[in-house]
Amino acid sequence: TDGYFGVPRVGLKTAEKILNKDGAEWQTVVNTYEKSGMTEEDALLNARMAFILRDGYYNNETKEITLWTPTQ
Repeated sequence: TDGYFGVPRVGLKTAEKILNKDGAEWQTVVNTYEKSGMTEEDALLNARMAFILRDGYYNNETKEITLWTPTQ
């Protein structure tokens, strides 16, 4: 219902284990996506959709978004 799909078979608990084990680095996220047959572009798209949900990154007047990048 939130519009982004994430990594198949990786829910909250599995994601926490991955990030706690390897650290919350962007490459860890990319590696997880790639192990599931997905791409870095899939990871970036999902990260951007999740980030847009934060207050202040969508301008209702101009209908523009501020895209997330791995360096933010």
